[in-house]
Amino acid sequence: GKSGSVSVTIKPAPRGVGRAVGDIAKIILKMSGIEDAWGFATGHTKTTVNYALATFQALKQTAKIRVNEQIKLSTPIYTGGVAVVSSDKD
Repeated sequence: GKSGSVSVTIKPAPRGVGRAVGDIAKIILKMSGIEDAWGFATGHTKTTVNYALATFQALKQTAKIRVNEQIKLSTPIYTGGVAVVSSDKD
């Protein structure tokens, strides 16, 4: 993620490593429920707001998946909301 001059990268880490990131990013990762992660930050990370926003942007990027065009066309991938259908039959 990027905000201002701060750029943050979050990568998964093996179990037991903990949150190997800066203090601000550690708080955000804890609130999001992530236990083990490596983080890398560049820029002026003492700017707390930009560091926090860049960490949040990096978290949002972890939810995205890259799919090439051929697989995208052959696989039914839905974007946006999908209706929930109950399978209970009375």
